[in-house]
Amino acid sequence: MSLRGPIARAALLLALPSIVRAQTTDPPTDTAEPTRPETFVVDRQRSPDQKLVPRPDNANLATLQPPAGFFSIPNTSIQLKPGGDVSAVFFVSSKLAPGAQTGLVTSSIPVPGQAGYATGVQVTASANQTNLSLDFRMATPFGPLRMLYDNDFYTSSSSSFVYDLDYLYVQVANLLIGFSDSAFVDPDAWPATLDYAGNSADVFKRHVLVQYTWVVFKHQRSDLFVRFSVEQPGAQIPTAVGNPWNVAPDGAIAVRFEAVPGHLQLGTVVRAVGEQNVNSGAGQIVCAWGLSLSGALNLWAGDILTAGVAGGQGLAAYFHDAGSPPVDAALNATGQLTAVPILGTFVGYTHQWTQQWSSTASYGLLLTDTSAVSTSLGPNGYSRAQYASLNVVYRPWKPLLIGIEGLWGYQRVVSGGSGDLWRMQTNLQFTF
Repeated sequence: MSLRGPIARAALLLALPSIVRAQTTDPPTDTAEPTRPETFVVDRQRSPDQKLVPRPDNANLATLQPPAGFFSIPNTSIQLKPGGDVSAVFFVSSKLAPGAQTGLVTSSIPVPGQAGYATGVQVTASANQTNLSLDFRMATPFGPLRMLYDNDFYTSSSSSFVYDLDYLYVQVANLLIGFSDSAFVDPDAWPATLDYAGNSADVFKRHVLVQYTWVVFKHQRSDLFVRFSVEQPGAQIPTAVGNPWNVAPDGAIAVRFEAVPGHLQLGTVVRAVGEQNVNSGAGQIVCAWGLSLSGALNLWAGDILTAGVAGGQGLAAYFHDAGSPPVDAALNATGQLTAVPILGTFVGYTHQWTQQWSSTASYGLLLTDTSAVSTSLGPNGYSRAQYASLNVVYRPWKPLLIGIEGLWGYQRVVSGGSGDLWRMQTNLQFTF
């Protein structure tokens, strides 16, 4: 008698549970995390600046693909995007501030005895904030290349159009040369003011530099990188002291952590600030330095908190507005060149009311210790300032901005004299 039939039936019965389980098990799910963005920095549409800032690996803001608007130049591998915006701004100010007519430059607010202090309400308008840019991209054997050009026509002292270069740089992979923001600067932390001059306590400096970014790591939810930069020197001293003497480039390093919740940046800069008599050749040099900590925190429903603090000695030239012109060093009572201590801090909060409506409030405080150099600076030398702003912005269409902003600025000079200024401005801007 053959056993083939019973054995086959027994084998089928033993295999049946496995067959049933295989047929009823849920299909495997894809547990891979979604593709991460090129950079975790949120595009706040604060101004053109944030889009123009160089990024590690030439990454784009909040997008996986190059931004729309690029086209190919025939017979080349170059992609080009023209851009910019056209602005019209109307100002109502509580008094005349000759150096702050189209931007709230706190160091230009008049104090008792200065022109404009006793004047009344002033009304003006300007379109010199209009901005033009060209963004070139192409692939190279060393990594992605970006060449960026941008200029506006801004001057805070009048409504006139004055050519003003903002950016002109080439970045291949993570090596950058040209005219751009110092590595010490954190443009993503600047509050979103409508005032083109910006918060006076912001760290702000654009000049010629060579910069390399070392990407320490890039993870699914965070990045860490370090910037090293050799930058154009630019000692700022009172004209009565002598001529600026630059004997070495500025050196800056910034460590930056970016993640889904926001970013944090720690920076330092070292400088040699000097003065020299062009006739005798005699001069003095002091070491200047600065430290900064800044960042942005992405909150609920599109709200963003930004803040920063920076300080050091001989650092005035690296602030948005620490004097007109700023003073890095001056002579003390014994005639020695002395770096001026300075400390600045700011905070900004942007609230997204709806998809089209938002508001930003900001405050800044900038302090200098002029006790050792007060005679050299003179009675009207810059001492301290405060800045406050509050705006409402409406974007009925992404390229179109309509906004109104209230501003207050305060300046105190070495003699103790002080003055303040109130301003209301309305902005109309079309970005292309």
